[in-house]
Amino acid sequence: GAPHPPAGALCVCAGAVTAITPGEEVVISYVADLTAPPAERALALAPHPFGPTPRGCDRALEEWLVAEGETRRAAAEPRLRAMSDAADAAWEAAHAAGDEAERRRQLMTSAAHYGQLLQLSDGLLGAHHTLLLVARGRLAHVMTVSGAQRSCANALPLWRSHLAATRRCCPPNWPHLLPCLRGGRDAAARAGDSTAAAEFEAELHRVLDVLKPKCLDVTGGPG
Repeated sequence: GAPHPPAGALCVCAGAVTAITPGEEVVISYVADLTAPPAERALALAPHPFGPTPRGCDRALEEWLVAEGETRRAAAEPRLRAMSDAADAAWEAAHAAGDEAERRRQLMTSAAHYGQLLQLSDGLLGAHHTLLLVARGRLAHVMTVSGAQRSCANALPLWRSHLAATRRCCPPNWPHLLPCLRGGRDAAARAGDSTAAAEFEAELHRVLDVLKPKCLDVTGGPG
């Protein structure tokens, strides 16, 4: 095998999440969140001389079920976005909180806003709209960490929907799948659904088996 690098040297271990065919172009992403809609990806790419590559999942991330300009949409869109902003602010405050009581309070506030968003968006937003993608994942997280059996059972369909939407935008075995799979596994286990827990666990192991470092410099194996 190749010799180990000198102590303190930077080591990069590169791996593929899917099979690479001869002659296929290998590229990297300049955007951290592959589930972000085109407008957000364009903003992240603003410092670069190129924009986001169109993808098959982009339309679903921005889909409205009512046409732009309709009275119903004009009235609902500012309200939905304001509710999403309030939920996101509480979510971020929870993760910045210095004590557990404040963290829980902010999480519950964010969950209430995300729950309202899911209700009010019915018939307005497409099933995989980015506002719903975020809301389902974060609401499912709050319900799961509560540990309550009923809440965890109710979180399961949210995790499944979140996972389905994430799969549409990410390659197989992508790291973005891990929070969905771990969340779904934990919710199923706490809800007493051993079959669902085993399904999430099996897929989680398949993804981790691909993602785990194979370079000996990283794993500490023999040279």
